Amino acid sequence: KSNQEQTKDLIIVLLTHFDQWKSVEPYCEKKMKEGFEVRISATPYLISGFLHNALDVKIEGEESAGGLSFEVYNYEQLKELNPAEIVITNPFDQYGETEIVDPSFFTTELKKITSKLIYISPYDLDEEADDDLFKKSLVHLVMSPGVMNADEVYVQSQSMKDKYLEILNLAFERDAEK
Repeated sequence: KSNQEQTKDLIIVLLTHFDQWKSVEPYCEKKMKEGFEVRISATPYLISGFLHNALDVKIEGEESAGGLSFEVYNYEQLKELNPAEIVITNPFDQYGETEIVDPSFFTTELKKITSKLIYISPYDLDEEADDDLFKKSLVHLVMSPGVMNADEVYVQSQSMKDKYLEILNLAFERDAEK
């Protein structure tokens, strides 16, 4: 068998923080019922300073998640595994305010080694918030590389999905007008 055939039913879930498991658990359970093998791994990230200089490399992990084993893969190992899907929870790549994903885990790199890149938002946002800071933060989130490069995006509710789509439509309308 080729590597592609061996891993066509493999999903790798990349977490920067283990508490993000709760946001991806329903998706993982659904996929396992469909016959997929799901593996959980850490996304290495850098804590950034005021000027976005890397201060420390972090890899967070736990022993298990929902009965699934937790493994740490580097990019080359992920490439070898050739998963059908990669699920991410950190959409910011190099644009995070306090954390920067390891460059080998940027979404542009992950898209090269999977058929489907999925972003599942770990954020439980106040859907009623309407202040300028919330709007600016939401635009930063929606226009992040993880959302823009994902083949599928999952958010907390239909209301939040509508907000994402509104922001994307405005952004692309402006681009089309140029």
